[in-house]
Amino acid sequence: METKNYVTKVIFLENTSQVDARYQFLNDSKTNVFKVLNPIGKIPAETTRKVTIVFHPVEIGHYYEKIYYLIHDSNVRFVEAIGTCFEQLFKPPKVDFALSDAYL
Repeated sequence: METKNYVTKVIFLENTSQVDARYQFLNDSKTNVFKVLNPIGKIPAETTRKVTIVFHPVEIGHYYEKIYYLIHDSNVRFVEAIGTCFEQLFKPPKVDFALSDAYL
């Protein structure tokens, strides 16, 4: 993605129980390039809630973050977010994903 742009992705949180469940994403949207819209909320019983994650970098580079979230009466979970920012003339070095597994 080129600088000065942003990309959004939607994830779905599913509540298969018969009671409402509260959730909270542990993401500091003031300092991260990955921002969670509606980071705190409620998932009604037996429904799905849509949560949007925005990737908005300000510098050229590769970005990776584990965004942890909590759902009431459940284990801690996370979403892995990966993004690359570039300009037409300036691009970060290519990532060898085979090697990146060793670091993630």
